[in-house]
Amino acid sequence: MNSTLKNILYFVVLFVVTNELVRIYFNTASKKSHRLVQMEEAFNHRKTPISYLFLGHSRPLRDIDAAQMENSFNFCSSGEDISRTYYKLKHILAEQPDAFPVIVLPIGYPTLSIIKPEKSRNNFYWSQYVDYLELGRLSGKRADYASIYIKAAAFPYYEYPFTALKKTYGGLVTEIPDSLLNQPVKQVKEILAKKALIAQNEIAQIGGPVADVYLEKILALQKDFPIRIVFVKYPVTRAYTIESKIDMARNHFDQNKVEKEIISAGFELLDYHSLFADSLHYFTDAHHLNQEGRIQFTQILNTRLNPSTTK
Repeated sequence: MNSTLKNILYFVVLFVVTNELVRIYFNTASKKSHRLVQMEEAFNHRKTPISYLFLGHSRPLRDIDAAQMENSFNFCSSGEDISRTYYKLKHILAEQPDAFPVIVLPIGYPTLSIIKPEKSRNNFYWSQYVDYLELGRLSGKRADYASIYIKAAAFPYYEYPFTALKKTYGGLVTEIPDSLLNQPVKQVKEILAKKALIAQNEIAQIGGPVADVYLEKILALQKDFPIRIVFVKYPVTRAYTIESKIDMARNHFDQNKVEKEIISAGFELLDYHSLFADSLHYFTDAHHLNQEGRIQFTQILNTRLNPSTTK
């Protein structure tokens, strides 16, 4: 064996061993500090039964205060598109089919979206749920999603330095820039609404046949498991509603059609999108509630989902 071949072999062995050591360290130590993993741990080690399980993206994550609703669990995460919600719910139900009587899912615009593969984050976490090969086949992007799958399995640490793991849930929440702090609140919300939807279009494909397929898959779960699925349109500001209508037209997306299909299929849809439309003091930006707003909303939703319960 010549020296060049030996050097190549040594390099390959060193790379494999080093990568395996780093991967083991990441999986057993570093990733435990990530909020998604911590939420997963809280879910798996819960001490009380869950009657109301909330899944979905950053809106329910920010808008639901589980402390206000007995036997509820907020298992939402920013950046959780419709495909991720489906795969996570399917996995949970397969393991515990009788444990969650009511599943609460978001449906307000732009819930029906698929994160673009190049914008997909936290795949070290989502790989335990998502069938990337199926997602690649349905979207016609087999190579892109196969690459995500391989990286998540072999190099789970590749997306973030270890020190950056605490910085994000994995999605998008529009924060208020310093330049807007002295502007009128109404104007700030209008600007943030535009910024949020621009960002959403950058990271995801809104609507389309793939998102439709995953919505149908979610609806089918109610036939296969003893669950009640409730869809909720979460509160947003008036500015966000106005900008959403403009964005829907740009994306040729018919939100009314989606909602009618859900209702006609026999599912509950609770519409609260205009509940606090002009109560800007309840919002942290244009479409996420602050602590005061989330407490108020969760209590209202609790009364609607379970009229016999008062808080």
